[in-house]
Amino acid sequence: MAITLEANYSKKLGLPGYSSHQYSVTIRLEVSAIKQVEAESARLYALLQGCVDRDIQEKGILPVHGESN
Repeated sequence: MAITLEANYSKKLGLPGYSSHQYSVTIRLEVSAIKQVEAESARLYALLQGCVDRDIQEKGILPVHGESN
């Protein structure tokens, strides 16, 4: 019996001018035995956290003093 794991990591950062941006990554995989769940969960968390932390560094467009995009 396959066990499906679904992991999500999300981060939201506040930016100047009451702006923010958020990035989230979700992954789903199957493991064949319950004893694999703990190790796979830790591996997925580290992988997703690394991806999100690296990718969210690009701020994109920021609002200009009181103006919205």
